[in-house]
Amino acid sequence: MKKKITLTLLLLSFLCKMLYAQIPVGLKYDINGIPLNGYLDPLIYNPKEKITGIYYSDAYEKGYYFDADGRKITGLIRFKGDKIFFKDGKTESRDKIKPQEIKQFVIGVDSFITISNFYRYGQIKFERTYAQYIAALDGYTFVKHYFFPSGMAQQNAGQPPVIETYLMKADDSETWELVNNNGRVHKSMEKYWSLIPNLEKKSKTAQSQTEAAFSIIKTVSYYNKHRAGTPVYYDEYWQEVSDPAQATYRAEIRDRHDSIWTFDYYRDQAKLFSAHYSSFYPHVKEGTFSLYYPDGKIRETVLYEKDQPKETRLFDELGRQTCHYLITEKQRDIKKRKTEDADQESLRFVSVVNTVGENIIKTNSERIVHTVVDPFDKSAYTYLFQNGTLLQCYRLQDKDTVFQTVNRDLDFKIAPLQKKFDSYILEKEYDEALSDNAQGILLVSVWIDHKGAVRSGKILNSIHPEIDSLANEFVKENLFSGYKLVPSMKNKKRDAFFVETVIPFEFGINRFYRKPVRYYNNNFNFLMMDQMTNRMMMNNFKVPVAPPRFPGRF
Repeated sequence: MKKKITLTLLLLSFLCKMLYAQIPVGLKYDINGIPLNGYLDPLIYNPKEKITGIYYSDAYEKGYYFDADGRKITGLIRFKGDKIFFKDGKTESRDKIKPQEIKQFVIGVDSFITISNFYRYGQIKFERTYAQYIAALDGYTFVKHYFFPSGMAQQNAGQPPVIETYLMKADDSETWELVNNNGRVHKSMEKYWSLIPNLEKKSKTAQSQTEAAFSIIKTVSYYNKHRAGTPVYYDEYWQEVSDPAQATYRAEIRDRHDSIWTFDYYRDQAKLFSAHYSSFYPHVKEGTFSLYYPDGKIRETVLYEKDQPKETRLFDELGRQTCHYLITEKQRDIKKRKTEDADQESLRFVSVVNTVGENIIKTNSERIVHTVVDPFDKSAYTYLFQNGTLLQCYRLQDKDTVFQTVNRDLDFKIAPLQKKFDSYILEKEYDEALSDNAQGILLVSVWIDHKGAVRSGKILNSIHPEIDSLANEFVKENLFSGYKLVPSMKNKKRDAFFVETVIPFEFGINRFYRKPVRYYNNNFNFLMMDQMTNRMMMNNFKVPVAPPRFPGRF
């Protein structure tokens, strides 16, 4: 190596507050070969290969409750089924509060109320219990009730650790009825079948899937919000909240045509995204997803089919299209695939416009060189195209050549790094991040030398001070000290070159009453949760039992 590269680790915490959640990260490619076209956009970035940290937890969250006299008591709350634990501070003693003592409490972004006279196993129960508030729609209140079978029932009867039941009650009734009863959705929901396309079809799915009932309730909720002109609100981690005072972002339901809904996302008055959905919970993108510059001009559009990106168009700040590429999935021979690997995405460029407005992409075998300047760090990148394929992208830094990972021809050893991450984070504590429900993706840009070892890098964005600090220490101890990320490299005789790539680290919290924040945006599902549990078992970690928890840990 002709020039020693100094280790640079920079946590750009202020970026989360800039550009209205569209976080500038520069012109880079991640380990999946996905281009980061200048920004990290949390609603569309969904890397297939990443370091995951979706953790079971029942740690305390910031919240409050109303006592018998109606006074609001604020502190830290932990939900434990038939009671809640409350404390004013980290060192103070905790109080056990039963449903008979209060009527309502708020924990994180969720509200709970006390109910009685509800059905379970075909019998009506009269005791007071907590239930998670979902919505009030057209004279009905909807909640989710949680029941925790005994250990003996789990062992002998094969019951799950937590049983979820959706209940509804008319305003003039004292009894909570089942939303989904013996394979039929409550008759009061039938009036929406003619108003909301595909809802009747989804109701048949609800016969066997509890989550489908929740999807119906939320879809009807959005229908009413659209009719009333009421926004959908989100906190800074893109968790949906009901209280506008808690909100950082909002989505206005601009249109609903047949089965396609149009959501426009804002922070204050600045428009961030515009999206089309065909279904909710999980959200399924169908059509064009638009992303905007801070001044309101379109920066990028992505066309989706059944939540899968198919083509992308990029625009400059004057509104001129600068790039257009198609996204295809290249399936590999099943015998050659590793079990943890997904099919690769490949890009085919239709047009790339130079400074004089010409499309440089040729259909013949001619190789075309194109130069682009990163708007944030002013680095000049040289692109080499042939027949619509990007063969190479690199920049020069002093006497070194830095290549981007524009395809998946490098065999990144992510599984061993994931194991290190699992072991590392299990021993760390950061209660403040847990109480704030801090979640999201951290992007770590790394330089890999000609021997496949990481020699330098930096963290490109920020989530929360405690998570940032934890990630800082992990990458410094396990990556930037020469971690062998690639087993072999081409051009081994050339010392003065590096490969730059971006490793996504996804942080999320799974509580029994709340899925990780990206669960609905990016189809995080229970199969993935099972896979993570199995991974932890393989790593000789203790697998938590329900309600699953790592007390006081992330």
